[in-house]
Amino acid sequence: MNNRIKLFWLTLLFLSLCSTTIAQKRNFSISPTIGLNSPILDNGSGFHLGLNPAYAVSSRFTIESQISFAYAKTRQFLSGESDVQEDFNALIGGRLYVRSDEKKVRPYFNLLLGGTLNRMSDNQEYIFGISTGFFVDIRRFLIGLSFETPGNVILKIGYVF
Repeated sequence: MNNRIKLFWLTLLFLSLCSTTIAQKRNFSISPTIGLNSPILDNGSGFHLGLNPAYAVSSRFTIESQISFAYAKTRQFLSGESDVQEDFNALIGGRLYVRSDEKKVRPYFNLLLGGTLNRMSDNQEYIFGISTGFFVDIRRFLIGLSFETPGNVILKIGYVF
């Protein structure tokens, strides 16, 4: 519960900083995303909530970060036991656009690295986090598929502010 409160305050801080920056400069954007989460080895499903601030370095490259929460009810691969998995991510990396910023449809790839807090029932561990995926920005609406540690495939949708 304590980590959820920290995540809430951190998200609120990012939103307040981002709204000030957006008013001053167009190179900065923020993308809230939601998605369907599916663990790869453990059978199950869940949801994903994310916030991706980004700063455009050029028309094809952007520095991106991600703060996210993923929840899934799983059935363990080997034991068959049911469990609940919660992941809190803090990641940073890059985004490479396939097309320039004059286009209305802009596909891109991203690769983000950082830390992940992985909680399952009574077990909690900090692990190296990674998120990589392919997304399409269609007139500021996002849709994409990503892979995130500790082994989740996530179908995400969002909007670029």
